[in-house]
Amino acid sequence: MEAGRAWSVRQLVAYRRLIVNGERIDPERAVADYLRANPRADLDARATFPEWERGRVSGDTAQRIQGLPIR
Repeated sequence: MEAGRAWSVRQLVAYRRLIVNGERIDPERAVADYLRANPRADLDARATFPEWERGRVSGDTAQRIQGLPIR
């Protein structure tokens, strides 16, 4: 995936769980898990990888220490 290109939150969630974390999980389940943890998330919102890594994603309500990745 390209760093400067915007991807949907749905794609970024599945990418992190499957590729970055190396989990064997159905992509739809990964997205459902994320939506349960962040019920106001807009899965169709677009974000670049740098925005995603900084935790600046529309509707993301997770509380995290600055600099920790979204999981």
